[in-house]
Amino acid sequence: TTALCWRAPPHVDGLVGSFNKPLYDDLQKSGPQGTVRRAGNADGVMRVISYKKLATQPVLVAVGLDEDDVLAAWRRQSTIYALVATTLSLFLIWIATNFNAALKHDRQTSRELAAKSEQLHGIVSSAMDAIITVNKKQEIVLFNESAERVFGYREKETLGQPLAMLIPHSHRDNHG
Repeated sequence: TTALCWRAPPHVDGLVGSFNKPLYDDLQKSGPQGTVRRAGNADGVMRVISYKKLATQPVLVAVGLDEDDVLAAWRRQSTIYALVATTLSLFLIWIATNFNAALKHDRQTSRELAAKSEQLHGIVSSAMDAIITVNKKQEIVLFNESAERVFGYREKETLGQPLAMLIPHSHRDNHG
Protein backbone atom coordinates (compact mmCIF):
# COMPACT_ATOMS: atom_id res chain seq x y z
CA THR A 1 0.00 0.00 0.00
CA THR A 2 1.29 3.42 -0.91
CA ALA A 3 -0.20 6.45 0.79
CA LEU A 4 0.47 9.91 -0.56
CA CYS A 5 -0.55 13.25 0.78
CA TRP A 6 0.36 16.33 -1.25
CA ARG A 7 0.03 19.90 -0.35
CA ALA A 8 -0.55 22.15 -3.34
CA PRO A 9 2.73 23.63 -4.68
CA PRO A 10 4.74 25.72 -4.06
CA HIS A 11 4.61 24.35 -0.49
CA VAL A 12 6.42 21.07 -1.22
CA ASP A 13 8.00 21.12 2.21
CA GLY A 14 4.71 19.86 3.78
CA LEU A 15 4.76 16.62 1.73
CA VAL A 16 3.98 13.38 3.54
CA GLY A 17 5.03 10.22 1.66
CA SER A 18 6.70 10.11 -1.75
CA PHE A 19 6.17 12.64 -4.52
CA ASN A 20 5.39 11.78 -8.13
CA LYS A 21 5.07 15.03 -10.05
CA PRO A 22 3.45 13.57 -13.27
CA LEU A 23 0.86 11.69 -11.19
CA TYR A 24 0.22 14.75 -9.05
CA ASP A 25 -0.34 16.87 -12.15
CA ASP A 26 -2.73 14.25 -13.68
CA LEU A 27 -4.76 14.08 -10.47
CA GLN A 28 -4.91 17.86 -10.17
CA LYS A 29 -6.44 18.05 -13.69
CA SER A 30 -9.03 15.35 -12.82
CA GLY A 31 -12.19 15.80 -10.79
CA PRO A 32 -12.23 16.40 -7.04
CA GLN A 33 -12.04 12.65 -6.37
CA GLY A 34 -11.73 9.40 -8.27
CA THR A 35 -9.70 6.32 -9.08
CA VAL A 36 -7.01 5.94 -11.73
CA ARG A 37 -4.74 3.14 -12.90
CA ARG A 38 -1.06 3.98 -13.33
CA ALA A 39 2.30 2.22 -13.49
CA GLY A 40 4.78 3.29 -10.82
CA ASN A 41 7.71 5.39 -12.09
CA ALA A 42 10.28 3.60 -9.99
CA ASP A 43 9.16 -0.04 -10.19
CA GLY A 44 6.71 -0.15 -13.15
CA VAL A 45 4.12 -2.00 -11.05
CA MET A 46 0.53 -1.22 -12.03
CA ARG A 47 -1.37 0.40 -9.20
CA VAL A 48 -4.95 1.41 -8.61
CA ILE A 49 -4.88 4.86 -7.05
CA SER A 50 -7.85 6.47 -5.36
CA TYR A 51 -7.63 10.15 -4.56
CA LYS A 52 -9.55 13.04 -3.10
CA LYS A 53 -8.86 16.76 -3.03
CA LEU A 54 -9.81 18.26 0.29
CA ALA A 55 -12.25 21.12 -0.22
CA THR A 56 -11.17 23.13 2.82
CA GLN A 57 -7.41 22.74 2.40
CA PRO A 58 -5.02 22.80 -0.57
CA VAL A 59 -4.32 19.11 0.02
CA LEU A 60 -4.66 16.05 -2.26
CA VAL A 61 -4.77 12.64 -0.56
CA ALA A 62 -4.05 9.56 -2.65
CA VAL A 63 -3.77 5.86 -1.78
CA GLY A 64 -2.36 3.34 -4.21
CA LEU A 65 -2.56 -0.43 -4.12
CA ASP A 66 -0.87 -2.98 -6.31
CA GLU A 67 -3.42 -3.88 -9.02
CA ASP A 68 -2.87 -7.60 -8.45
CA ASP A 69 -3.72 -7.16 -4.74
CA VAL A 70 -6.82 -5.14 -5.56
CA LEU A 71 -8.11 -7.64 -8.10
CA ALA A 72 -7.03 -10.88 -6.35
CA ALA A 73 -10.34 -11.48 -4.55
CA TRP A 74 -12.32 -10.56 -7.67
CA ARG A 75 -10.22 -12.92 -9.79
CA ARG A 76 -10.72 -15.78 -7.31
CA GLN A 77 -14.46 -15.15 -7.22
CA SER A 78 -14.63 -14.84 -11.02
CA THR A 79 -12.76 -18.11 -11.42
CA ILE A 80 -15.25 -19.86 -9.13
CA TYR A 81 -18.19 -18.35 -11.03
CA ALA A 82 -16.63 -19.33 -14.36
CA LEU A 83 -16.11 -22.92 -13.16
CA VAL A 84 -19.68 -23.14 -11.88
CA ALA A 85 -21.06 -21.65 -15.11
CA THR A 86 -18.93 -24.00 -17.23
CA THR A 87 -20.00 -27.02 -15.17
CA LEU A 88 -23.67 -26.07 -15.44
CA SER A 89 -23.31 -25.46 -19.17
CA LEU A 90 -21.68 -28.84 -19.70
CA PHE A 91 -24.37 -30.50 -17.59
CA LEU A 92 -27.12 -28.83 -19.64
CA ILE A 93 -25.39 -29.88 -22.87
CA TRP A 94 -25.18 -33.45 -21.54
CA ILE A 95 -28.89 -33.40 -20.64
CA ALA A 96 -29.84 -31.98 -24.05
CA THR A 97 -27.69 -34.55 -25.84
CA ASN A 98 -29.19 -37.44 -23.87
CA PHE A 99 -32.71 -36.07 -24.32
CA ASN A 100 -32.12 -35.78 -28.06
CA ALA A 101 -30.76 -39.33 -28.22
CA ALA A 102 -33.76 -40.64 -26.25
CA LEU A 103 -36.12 -38.73 -28.53
CA LYS A 104 -34.45 -40.22 -31.63
CA HIS A 105 -34.67 -43.68 -30.06
CA ASP A 106 -38.37 -43.17 -29.26
CA ARG A 107 -39.06 -42.05 -32.83
CA GLN A 108 -37.22 -45.06 -34.23
CA THR A 109 -39.06 -47.38 -31.85
CA SER A 110 -42.39 -45.80 -32.84
CA ARG A 111 -41.62 -46.30 -36.52
CA GLU A 112 -40.64 -49.93 -35.91
CA LEU A 113 -43.75 -50.52 -33.82
CA ALA A 114 -45.96 -48.98 -36.50
CA ALA A 115 -44.35 -51.20 -39.14
CA LYS A 116 -44.80 -54.33 -36.99
CA SER A 117 -48.40 -53.34 -36.21
CA GLU A 118 -49.12 -52.88 -39.89
CA GLN A 119 -47.53 -56.25 -40.64
CA LEU A 120 -49.55 -57.96 -37.89
CA HIS A 121 -52.75 -56.29 -39.11
CA GLY A 122 -52.06 -57.61 -42.61
CA ILE A 123 -51.53 -61.14 -41.30
CA VAL A 124 -54.61 -61.09 -39.04
CA SER A 125 -56.96 -59.62 -41.64
CA SER A 126 -55.86 -61.98 -44.40
CA ALA A 127 -55.96 -65.11 -42.22
CA MET A 128 -58.47 -67.73 -43.29
CA ASP A 129 -59.03 -68.76 -39.65
CA ALA A 130 -61.05 -66.79 -37.13
CA ILE A 131 -58.70 -64.87 -34.81
CA ILE A 132 -60.02 -63.40 -31.58
CA THR A 133 -57.88 -61.77 -28.89
CA VAL A 134 -59.03 -60.94 -25.37
CA ASN A 135 -57.54 -58.93 -22.50
CA LYS A 136 -57.12 -60.00 -18.85
CA LYS A 137 -60.80 -59.33 -18.16
CA GLN A 138 -61.77 -61.66 -21.03
CA GLU A 139 -63.03 -58.72 -23.13
CA ILE A 140 -62.60 -58.94 -26.90
CA VAL A 141 -59.91 -56.58 -28.21
CA LEU A 142 -59.35 -58.06 -31.70
CA PHE A 143 -61.85 -59.70 -34.03
CA ASN A 144 -60.74 -60.40 -37.61
CA GLU A 145 -62.83 -60.69 -40.79
CA SER A 146 -62.82 -64.49 -40.70
CA ALA A 147 -64.22 -64.33 -37.13
CA GLU A 148 -67.00 -62.06 -38.48
CA ARG A 149 -67.90 -64.78 -41.03
CA VAL A 150 -67.71 -67.61 -38.50
CA PHE A 151 -69.66 -65.95 -35.65
CA GLY A 152 -71.92 -63.60 -37.62
CA TYR A 153 -71.00 -60.47 -35.68
CA ARG A 154 -69.28 -57.34 -37.01
CA GLU A 155 -66.01 -56.33 -35.36
CA LYS A 156 -67.56 -53.14 -33.86
CA GLU A 157 -70.27 -55.20 -32.16
CA THR A 158 -67.76 -57.43 -30.37
CA LEU A 159 -64.93 -55.11 -29.28
CA GLY A 160 -65.05 -54.57 -25.51
CA GLN A 161 -67.69 -57.30 -25.05
CA PRO A 162 -67.08 -60.43 -22.94
CA LEU A 163 -65.76 -63.45 -24.80
CA ALA A 164 -68.68 -65.40 -23.32
CA MET A 165 -70.99 -63.81 -25.90
CA LEU A 166 -69.44 -66.09 -28.54
CA ILE A 167 -69.58 -69.29 -26.49
CA PRO A 168 -72.84 -71.27 -26.59
CA HIS A 169 -74.65 -71.39 -23.21
CA SER A 170 -74.18 -75.14 -22.99
CA HIS A 171 -70.34 -74.80 -23.12
CA ARG A 172 -69.84 -71.67 -20.99
CA ASP A 173 -69.32 -73.67 -17.77
CA ASN A 174 -66.38 -75.52 -19.39
CA HIS A 175 -64.71 -72.25 -20.36
CA GLY A 176 -62.69 -70.41 -17.65
